Formats: sequence, C-alpha cells, structure tokens
Amino acid sequence: MTLNAFGQGYVLADFKFTQSIPFPLGRNERNLGTFPKQIYEVFHEYNQLKTIRLTMTRTRWRQEKWGTPEWPLAPIGVQVSATFNQSQSSAYGGPEETWDRLVMSLSGIFCAGLNLLDSTRTHRLPSADPNLISMHGMLPKETVCTENLTPFVKLLPCGNAAGLGTLLNPTRIFDADYALLTFEAEVKCEQSVCTLQIVNNVHVLFDRLQESGSCDWTVEGLFKRSFTKTCSDAVPNIIVKKQDSGKFIASLESKSENKNMLSINGTKKPYMTNSTRRHSKSRQDRGRVQGNGSGKGLFRREPVTNQCTVDGCRPGEDHLGFDGQKCQSRPGHKSEPSD
Repeated sequence: MTLNAFGQGYVLADFKFTQSIPFPLGRNERNLGTFPKQIYEVFHEYNQLKTIRLTMTRTRWRQEKWGTPEWPLAPIGVQVSATFNQSQSSAYGGPEETWDRLVMSLSGIFCAGLNLLDSTRTHRLPSADPNLISMHGMLPKETVCTENLTPFVKLLPCGNAAGLGTLLNPTRIFDADYALLTFEAEVKCEQSVCTLQIVNNVHVLFDRLQESGSCDWTVEGLFKRSFTKTCSDAVPNIIVKKQDSGKFIASLESKSENKNMLSINGTKKPYMTNSTRRHSKSRQDRGRVQGNGSGKGLFRREPVTNQCTVDGCRPGEDHLGFDGQKCQSRPGHKSEPSD
C-alpha cells in the first residue's frame, strides 16, 4: 500500500495485491493454495484467453485539481477488456463466442451487470499481433458499490480477515472523493513455462481537511478499521510518500514478546495492535505514534501551521495535485508584495 499526502488536505491510498500460480497445473497438481479458484477455472475453461482487465470506478478523477495519476484513468462505471489467442482451438468457437461466455462468468464473480454487454456496447480493439484479438465493453451507468467490493476482497489471500485487506472498508471507500477498483489477470510465458498472474488494485482519495478540519491523520482514522493481524501468506508493505509539510512517524515499539511485523518503506518493523498497546508505556509515550489522543493509527503527522502546504509553494499558496507541479492561492489569503 502506498500513502501519498499532498496539499489541500488530500491523502491518496493505493493498494496493490499480486498473486501468481503455474499455469496450467498438472492433473495431479490441483492444490491452488490461496490463489482464487474461480479465476483459475476461467482461464482453464477458456483456453484462448490471455488477459483480462476489469475496472470499476466511482466518481470522476478531477485532473485539473489533483494532477495526473500514476495509473491509467478509467471512465465512471464498469468496463472490461480481454485478449484472446485465436490460433488456439476452443470448444466454444471463435473469440467472439468465448467473449460472450467470459463476461457472463465475470458478471457472477464480481456481482457486476456485465451480462448487459450486448453488441451495441462491445467492440473489437486493434491489435498489432494478427493472432491476438482484443474485445472491450463498457457500462457507464453501472453503479459501483459495496456488492462489487465484497467479491473483489474475497480474491485476496486472506480476504478482509487479515493483512491490508482489513482496511478495505466499503463505507469509507465509497464515501471518498474518488474510488477505483482494478482487476488484471494475464498468462505470462517464458519459453515453455507459463504463469497465471492476477493484480488487484484499489485507488481511493480522502479529503482529511473536509472531514476533520485538520492535517493530522492516522491510517485507522482514514479507513475506520484497525490493522491488527498480518496475513500469513503475504508480508504487508506500506510506502509513505511525503509531499506536503509535516512528518510521518511509524509505530516502532511494542512491549509484547510476540511482535507483529510489517514492512514500512521496504524495512520490516513491528507494529502495535489492540493487544500490544496494553503493554506499551503510557498514553503520553504513545501520543507521537498513535495520533491525536485517540490511541489508534499506524502513522501520524506532526502538527503543522501552514495547512498541509507543499515545499516549493509560496506562503498563502496550496499545492495543486500530487505530481508536484502546481500551486494556487489559498482562498481568503492576501499575498504579500514581492521584492
């Protein structure tokens, strides 16, 4: 997960979950481990299938205000694309016939109305490889909500029971200023060895000034959930990108003998949970770590006096966008005369 705080009080949280498995498995190798069975079966059933990309977007990304994102933008609603290798034979006919069956399968997996994709909402995309055919469909009026996030989270190794998946609170995500769910799956081959890889991404933007009127924030404050248990099949990695003024401090001490580990900016460190907090020294000692007296949160920003501004902006200006290229005058501020 990457946390990016930038001017005007915005915090951008980017989740990325990656899983892979050898593909196809042999007849005597049917142990998928934590890999989602329904995704494996889709690629196993439709052997022409090479890639899938599904996006579910709620609200519009305001590029003029937030800058250019580091990921491909997606339109509001639901869209799906897939690539087929037409040189391979299929029991369902050509790629167009396989596409119809595929969207029905994805509709059931993600609880989305993809079954409404008819010929008027579907078209073929150009491909440089004559053996590959790409199909694309879009439902701009499809409402993205909790029932889409629930099956999305179930694809994770520990779901929402442990790991970073516990932070995916649907109430907070769909109340945010921006939310995008992305699912990508691809069969990658090197020589004769192939791997099926899936990547789940969640991009969510919070306005902490509008919600609390303060630049101070914690992870638990953003998502209204506690990160209390690691997933045994993955080591969570949290990357903090500091762009606005203030300082992030991570919880690095725990008096519990059984320390929980996570990775902060690539370094494994213990973090505090509800149980380990009882073993810490005092509320005063914990204040720097746990936030504004609430006793919660992995990260806290030190109090600032210039309202979440970014280095490089003049007094009375706020940063515009997280790409670090624009500043704008703060409403109600009178600029000082320049020399």
